[in-house]
Amino acid sequence: MTDVLAGDLMVVRFSPFSAEKIMEKAARDYERLRAEGKRPLYAISTFGIVRPDDKTSVDELITTICRTAPVQGRKVAITTQRRLEEEGFRVERSEPPLHHHDVVLGNELREMDVKRLEAVLASGVRRNPAWANT
Repeated sequence: MTDVLAGDLMVVRFSPFSAEKIMEKAARDYERLRAEGKRPLYAISTFGIVRPDDKTSVDELITTICRTAPVQGRKVAITTQRRLEEEGFRVERSEPPLHHHDVVLGNELREMDVKRLEAVLASGVRRNPAWANT
């Protein structure tokens, strides 16, 4: 389970969570960016929101993201920017949509990096509290 402390940027990933699917999606997005003439980079799409205090629950933050972003799903994976950075990943705000952030894998898509990311996400998989409301 991932601890989200007051002041942390909580990072939420909606499926897929598996290394195989993350690699496929990151490769497709890289090619799309290249085709659009934008700087290509391997990354995965996530949503992030700062936990303002200990009174605000993680479930409330996930529900806020689900109300304002085009996402849904029965399960979510939560982690923090702090935890991702400990593992060598960079988190960049990439709105729109509101709260959108990319977890940057880099200029190369390496299986060992994706598997490390998969492990970080796996430790925070939980039921989406907004599932019935999305």
